[in-house]
Amino acid sequence: MSFNSFNRPGTNSTALAAFLSSTFSNEWNYFEALNLKSNDVLEATHEQILSNPSDVADGVIKVEMKFGMSFFNMFDSLIVKYRDDNSIQLMFYTEMHQVAPIQSLYNQLKTNLGRGFVMDHKFSSFNDEGKIQSLAKGMYKSENDELIHVWNIGRFNFTLNYRVEPLRQLLFIVKMSPEKEIDLTPRNNGTILNILKHEIDTILDQQEIKAEPRLENNEVKFIDYTFQLDPPELDIFEEVRIRVFDKSRAINESIQTHITYYSKFEVDTSRTIVLCDKIASIYGKDNYGDSELQPHELDFLDDSDFWTGRSWLFNYAHGIQDLKDNTQSTLYGVTITADPNSDGLSLHILAYNKMKDYQTLMTPENL
Repeated sequence: MSFNSFNRPGTNSTALAAFLSSTFSNEWNYFEALNLKSNDVLEATHEQILSNPSDVADGVIKVEMKFGMSFFNMFDSLIVKYRDDNSIQLMFYTEMHQVAPIQSLYNQLKTNLGRGFVMDHKFSSFNDEGKIQSLAKGMYKSENDELIHVWNIGRFNFTLNYRVEPLRQLLFIVKMSPEKEIDLTPRNNGTILNILKHEIDTILDQQEIKAEPRLENNEVKFIDYTFQLDPPELDIFEEVRIRVFDKSRAINESIQTHITYYSKFEVDTSRTIVLCDKIASIYGKDNYGDSELQPHELDFLDDSDFWTGRSWLFNYAHGIQDLKDNTQSTLYGVTITADPNSDGLSLHILAYNKMKDYQTLMTPENL
């Protein structure tokens, strides 16, 4: 999609710190934050939007542009993308051959946004001055030499990227996601026990792969028991780790017990989608109002990156726990996540003992 014909020279006087501060406003308006008016930008045609298949697949429904204007004394181009999920993404970019301005921008972002994080298993860090210098000279050995740093703050995601393709493109992305409505109503479709095949009590009677006690003040705090699962639980997880906070090897309501299912192998993304759908069919939307996986999450899973996943934390009414309400207590929790540096794709059940007791009490014969 080409917009070069819309270039208009000019300068934007907004300071970066002031712009970043504006994102803390309850009703953020990027026009006001950048001292722009609606007639300062041009809107892409429908045909231009359709010419970018990845944008169409990502739900982009509107694009605004401003070229030839200096933003933060750094960027000369701005593209704004509006998506059908009501998110807004501002993309500032320029071609940069100098190291000092990049370092200065990165330091300003850290000062205003905090440390953030880098996906160092896949990309390089702006803390590596040598990498910045090499890219500024147009030299790199692999795509891993691209530099990316990310900050997540509330509704906003900030990304600084010095790119390999296009070479030397410096990109600063600000994405605002809409506030999501959290469904706090009680869930009445049972628990995840409805779809699990292996009985934890039965597993505990089997021979474990290993048993790892954790001591505190020379007393057993908990014991981690690891077992092989055959067939795999939910057709994914070959192993389970059962953490019992007691010397006894048993499950009951009074003994805190956590369960983690995990796979030793990479799991195909399609199977992860099926797993999330199964759990969401029982629990609905999670703590953050999410259920179905979004396109960027599929990219994380395809690339074996860290994925925050889905989390459900329940109160004693079996509704999503409101952590701001001090009168509520945790009944149990269920989390799906993926961490390539730990258990890979995993399913974690917090307070399994309480969940099992709740499921037993809620069965028809006990009502």
